[in-house]
Amino acid sequence: VAAWTIGVRAVRKALLGAMLEPWDAGAQAQNSGDGTSKLALRELRTELPFGAVWEQACAVADTPLSPGWLQAIRCYEADVLSQR
Repeated sequence: VAAWTIGVRAVRKALLGAMLEPWDAGAQAQNSGDGTSKLALRELRTELPFGAVWEQACAVADTPLSPGWLQAIRCYEADVLSQR
């Protein structure tokens, strides 16, 4: 259960990161051969507010933030999986 949850969260974070990245400008720089702009845009990506957006997405989905979700998994494993 924990591995599945961690995997799902990792995929969702990767998708969120991809949605936040300035792809149009990056593609334009790539197509025009402008390596300087491409490099600058990759540096800009490190400054994006990924953490704040992820926390808001978790709040909207009523999903616990780290490490709260880990405690929920441990309770589930102790209460449900231990009975199997």
